[in-house]
Amino acid sequence: MNNLEINKSITDLEISQDGEIKAYLTTFENADVVNDVIKVGALDKYIDAFNKGTAGVLRMLFQHERSEIIGQWDKLEIDSKGVLGTGTIFEEVSRGKDVKSLLKRGVLNSVSIGFRASKYEDNDIGGRDFYEIELIETSVVDTPANPEAVIVSVKSEDGSVNVRMLEKVLRDAGLSIKESKTIVSVAKKELKNVRDEHTLETSLVETLNNFNLNK
Repeated sequence: MNNLEINKSITDLEISQDGEIKAYLTTFENADVVNDVIKVGALDKYIDAFNKGTAGVLRMLFQHERSEIIGQWDKLEIDSKGVLGTGTIFEEVSRGKDVKSLLKRGVLNSVSIGFRASKYEDNDIGGRDFYEIELIETSVVDTPANPEAVIVSVKSEDGSVNVRMLEKVLRDAGLSIKESKTIVSVAKKELKNVRDEHTLETSLVETLNNFNLNK
C-alpha cells in the first residue's frame, strides 16, 4: 500500500511559564470527525526511534505552515490513552511568542499531527484504521478533529491553579455554566497556593468531593 500523508488534530494542551508545552498528540482507538482511527501500536516504531535520537527533529508549526516553525517536541511517551508529547515553544521566534500568549489566554488549545501512514485500511464506519504511521510535523491549530483529547493540567504561569482552564475542564465534563463558575469560585480560595502537581490533583478531588452545589 502506498504511503499516505495526512493531518489530524486534537484538543487540548498545557503551556507552562517557561514555554514548555504538553499535550496528547494523538489518541488511540477513537474515531475522529471523519471516522479515522489511530490504532494502538501505530506509533511504537516511530516513538522508539525518536526517543533514541534517530528519527530527527519533530518540528512544531503554526497551522501546518512549514514556514511558521514555533518550537519542537523533546519527548514522546505512550500510555493507554495515546501519545503524550512534551516540547518547547521558541519565544525568540516572533510567531512562537504570539502563539504562547494565545495559548495562555485559551484562544488556541489544539494540536495537530501531520503524519505518513504506511499501513492502513478502510474501516466499517466510513473512515480508515491506521496501523503504522510516522510523524512528519505537529502544529498548534485552532480547529480540533479528535474529540477524545483532554487537558493535561490546569496550572497557570506561576504554577498555581489556572481557574479559567479549570472552568473549561468542568464544562467539558458536563457541568452547567453556573455549576462550573461556582466550583471555580471555591477553587480560587481553596487551591490558590497549591503548586505541586500531585498535591494539586489531590486537592482538586477533595475540594470537589466536599463541595455541595446546593448550598
